[in-house]
Amino acid sequence: MGILDNMLKFFKSDSQTISENQSTPKEPKTAIEPREQKPAVHLFKDEDLHISDGLTRRLNVEKLEWCLINGIDNKAVRAAVKEKERNDKIQNADNEFKAQRKILHQNLRLELSKYNLLRKDDAEIKKVKKSQKDLLRDEYRKKVDELAIKRNTIFAQAYGDKFFYDLMLDEDAIGWEWNLSGADSGCKICKNNVGKYKKGTGPNFPAHDGCTCLLNSVYKGEL
Repeated sequence: MGILDNMLKFFKSDSQTISENQSTPKEPKTAIEPREQKPAVHLFKDEDLHISDGLTRRLNVEKLEWCLINGIDNKAVRAAVKEKERNDKIQNADNEFKAQRKILHQNLRLELSKYNLLRKDDAEIKKVKKSQKDLLRDEYRKKVDELAIKRNTIFAQAYGDKFFYDLMLDEDAIGWEWNLSGADSGCKICKNNVGKYKKGTGPNFPAHDGCTCLLNSVYKGEL
């Protein structure tokens, strides 16, 4: 009887376990949704947007793009856009100058190689070859100077555009002043332009190719 009792207890426990599993419904598994990653928001204050007037200062492009995307249009942003345009003109002009100068130098070396001195050359031939090399070098320097004047003219135009743009935005400024630089001290055109002028008046700047004159704002009591 002991064996039969144990077998009956075993079957009863199994049947009870099966019934409990069938009667208790399983909870559905909830899907794990990925967290939504929000883009980082950069907040810039007015003082962060200030751009200095230095020619060598580069614009923080990230700040400018953020302002334009978010529809921020104020004095600081417009000034930054104008300065970026100026810096781009200056950089492109300088890169073009260096590229053209490199080509001229390569051509110069090629032409000079045609007049290399040989042992069999007599004194007269050596003299002719030397004079030809000197002419080639002078021509090279002349062309480089022309390229530099062209580059400096673009520099002056970019500088003038930014200056007059800032002048119109400056409510305290009533005019501007044309000053000579050392390089333009002997230029008759620039000498005639020296003086102070009211906003919206005065000669065109630059006065000539390669002009390096300086411009200053004029305020009340100075004109």
